[in-house]
Amino acid sequence: MNLNISKVKAPAIKSKWAYVCFPSAEERDKGLTTLNGAKFKAAILQAKVADPAPDPFVKRKNEEAREGSNKRCKVETPEEQSLVLRSNVSPLWNVPYEEQLAQKMKEAKILINRLGVDLVKTNPDLRQWANKQKAE
Repeated sequence: MNLNISKVKAPAIKSKWAYVCFPSAEERDKGLTTLNGAKFKAAILQAKVADPAPDPFVKRKNEEAREGSNKRCKVETPEEQSLVLRSNVSPLWNVPYEEQLAQKMKEAKILINRLGVDLVKTNPDLRQWANKQKAE
């Protein structure tokens, strides 16, 4: 048939149709006229132009344009910038020191209890020792 084909894609192994890609529109038109009605292995071929698959990058760009940007808006005033910075650097900056200590002590006790439970799960022989440590 002497066609200039760049790629042939079959959607499944035993499918009865395939995509044939041509390098240019002129080659595509020539291929359509040649393939349409041609006989191949006792079957008459039918050819038509298929719509191109949507480009995922263009699709994502269009969605972002419709929904707007997901990026955070910049904080306008220096005071707001300062508050955001303080909250990110040290989350407890506006909590009194005694409350900070109490909160940290509470979190440490929860962590120690969780470690004790995990220790007993992995090594049941240490159950008596762990219970003794809890009592103290």
